[in-house]
Amino acid sequence: WWSMWLRRLSSKRLPRENVRPKGLKKHLGAGVFFSLAGFTGMLGYWQVQRKGWKEELISNRRKKLSMEPISIEDVLQSRNEKSFGNENDIEFRQISVEGILNYEKEMYVGPRSPPDHVGQKEAGDRGGYYLITPMHISSTNSEIILVNRGWIPARQKGKSCSEPVTGKTTILTGVLRKAEKKSAFLPTQGDASGKNWLYVDPEAMAKSADCFVDGKETLVLDVLSPATARWPARKQSKDYVTFHTTPQMHTVYSATWFLLAGAIMGLTMKRFYFPAGLTISAVNPPRKSNLNDRER
Repeated sequence: WWSMWLRRLSSKRLPRENVRPKGLKKHLGAGVFFSLAGFTGMLGYWQVQRKGWKEELISNRRKKLSMEPISIEDVLQSRNEKSFGNENDIEFRQISVEGILNYEKEMYVGPRSPPDHVGQKEAGDRGGYYLITPMHISSTNSEIILVNRGWIPARQKGKSCSEPVTGKTTILTGVLRKAEKKSAFLPTQGDASGKNWLYVDPEAMAKSADCFVDGKETLVLDVLSPATARWPARKQSKDYVTFHTTPQMHTVYSATWFLLAGAIMGLTMKRFYFPAGLTISAVNPPRKSNLNDRER
């Protein structure tokens, strides 16, 4: 009896869910999954483009940062000729400027996390602020530049952090920057006092400090040198070429999306177009029972 039961079991076909769809149902189902595979493939291609863009961005910034510092007079001439934003863009070029810092109009941008070289123990757990100070440029009569002198912890806010003075002026070298891209859901200014800001908005900050020159773009300088003993902590050149998502991570992301697209494509082909698997009965066809089997 057990041999007859095994033959009956072997003659059963595969479950119904393994039967391939046919006709319109087949093509609609395959189209949905092929579209999903195409979408994930496009995400992989997008990551490849992002990787190339970021590598070029890092290369351009390194090239600019490695150049010799230029004078503030050349920068002002470039600004007046409206060369910002094209191939002659001088953002991320190092410049030297001499002038008088107006500490009374000092502003804070934050809260912000500390630069990478500042230890967690020194930074504390309350975050901090970038210290923005207007500087009257010595070689001009009315020109003002906003100077980002570095990062200070929250406990240092309101305390004096003056720069070394040569005669009556201060000489600083740093990196020229543009306005930060602010969020559409947050205001630029932190409060009505004009001292606290959430983003670097050069024109609004210059107007708040009563140093805005009508018709001229306000410049922002991230100071790199001279170095300070402790606070404010200056930015470093490597901070401008370091990103949270590195080009290597974009490679990993693109490979992940491409593998996922390939897997979806393969499973779709197997489900909708590859021939159905052979049944057990096709491999081991049942035999008709006879008297000899029954006697056994």
